[in-house]
Amino acid sequence: MSLVTVGTTTLEIERASVEQVEVEPGVTELTFTVEPDSTGDVTFSLLWRTAAGDAVAYWHPHSVHRSLGVEWTRPRITNALKWAPLGALHDTSGGNVETWALDEVVEPVHIQAGVEEETSRFLHRVKVEGVAPAEGPYVVRMRVDQRAVAYSDALHDVAQWWLASSDVPALPVPDLALVPVYSTWYSFHQRLEPAAVARQAELARELGCKVLIVDDGWMTTDAARGYAFTGDWQVEPSRLGDLAAQASVAAEAGGGYLLWIAPPFVGMESAAWERFQGKLLTTIERLRCGVLDPRYKDVRDHLVSTCVSLVRDYNLIGLKIDFVDTWPREDAPAAGPGADFARVEEAVDAFLASLTAELRAVRPDVLVEFRQNYIGPRMWRYANLFRAGDCPMDRVDNRVRTVDLRLLTPASAVQADMLMWDPSLPAEVAAEQVLAVLFAVPQISVLLDQVPADHLAMMRFWLAFVTEHRSTLFRGRIESPRPDLQHPLVRAHGSGTTIAAAYTDLVVTVRPSDQADLWVANATGRDDLVIEVLASAPVSLVGAQDCRGAAVDLPVGELTAGLHRLPVPRSGLLHLHRL
Repeated sequence: MSLVTVGTTTLEIERASVEQVEVEPGVTELTFTVEPDSTGDVTFSLLWRTAAGDAVAYWHPHSVHRSLGVEWTRPRITNALKWAPLGALHDTSGGNVETWALDEVVEPVHIQAGVEEETSRFLHRVKVEGVAPAEGPYVVRMRVDQRAVAYSDALHDVAQWWLASSDVPALPVPDLALVPVYSTWYSFHQRLEPAAVARQAELARELGCKVLIVDDGWMTTDAARGYAFTGDWQVEPSRLGDLAAQASVAAEAGGGYLLWIAPPFVGMESAAWERFQGKLLTTIERLRCGVLDPRYKDVRDHLVSTCVSLVRDYNLIGLKIDFVDTWPREDAPAAGPGADFARVEEAVDAFLASLTAELRAVRPDVLVEFRQNYIGPRMWRYANLFRAGDCPMDRVDNRVRTVDLRLLTPASAVQADMLMWDPSLPAEVAAEQVLAVLFAVPQISVLLDQVPADHLAMMRFWLAFVTEHRSTLFRGRIESPRPDLQHPLVRAHGSGTTIAAAYTDLVVTVRPSDQADLWVANATGRDDLVIEVLASAPVSLVGAQDCRGAAVDLPVGELTAGLHRLPVPRSGLLHLHRL
């Protein structure tokens, strides 16, 4: 074991030599080198304790629930297809206590982190299961950030560090990645019908949703919610009619269609089931499908050609690729004869690399959507849309997931889980589903011809707002000082514009760091907002609107320093200008 001190923290290192460099005040980079043993094993481990101070929570991408936790919980495991190896200890103001990250974003990293009862310190146990390179030692870098900065700034710098470390850039983000989306999933599930889908697409375009995602159900007449008919991936005409024609209509309107596909699955009712017997990682009886083994070249070739053909033949702008994280399996059998990879993860990476290259050859601006959990840095080269995990009608969960993704993936577009609500609710309540994901690309998934007119007016107003301000909302620097309270106040800073959303009744302070043009969305559930004006950051009140876009009668003009409770309607919008 070797020891190394970083600030007030001492790391215990097993099986690796280490070099450290302070890259800037408060930020240290450690380089671990492991020589393979006689079996080729390069596993090594780290242990360190941090003085927690007034830390209140530990941010990491594995969970929407924030707490300090205890060090004896079951390890979380990251790899190329699951999460990312980092954590950020922060205090009550969102200040960074310590943020760490590894550049091993492919192989398994086992992480235990939490309070150690015996020492009142925050303990990390990290084990890295590396793979020995063909030549030379195994090398991993670690970044430790103990600066007195916002934890969100520390996370942003980790993401930039990962991007700079990669030999392949992140997949470019086309303009269509940042416009509102209509999804068929919650509105139709598998019960697609051509005329109904075309009608929803038409209504959605009128609201500003240029992109339509056709989810599960397009390849089968079955609607049992299983995956028995996956694997062949042939469009079922009774579900979509002339898909190419519908996609062309969307393209002519400046948008396009994406299709859902689950490459790992091969259904027991498909023709591919017989073809790939003996090349399965497992069988899932309750879903009536198997999981294809990507270690065989013909399996990968089949999947690549299927995906590329769908995009090319049906004039699609991209694919929603689902269930990629079902491939890594602890119970995976040994590779059989004819396999050209020993490890599943390597084969998946080869499949995704080939798929990305082939799709971009057909359509350079292709859109590819991945979902939590497979959102880590390795995946940034293979997808440009990262969607929050499924959380139907749960606006708090959707808010936390999307803000977390925005903090972690600055080079990509972040999408919300599909939005649904009870159409009998007042428009102000329905609007809170939209406002919950204000800082991510929204996906509407309600039947638009079955909601009240005021719901349509609400969507038209808010979708127009996010479209106009998409550069700030979806690409601007994100700031959320209290992740432990599930992000109750979030800001995004763009060029000349700051947009904030208040999710509970708290004071929204106008600060000198805010841009001149300041908008505040009222997602508090109340009919007012409390604004604090600092003497150092005077502002004028420009106006306010309700959730349908109607102007609110407010006295405009300069606001004096101090607190102001302004009658901004529930789910409405306040416009300020910093003087």
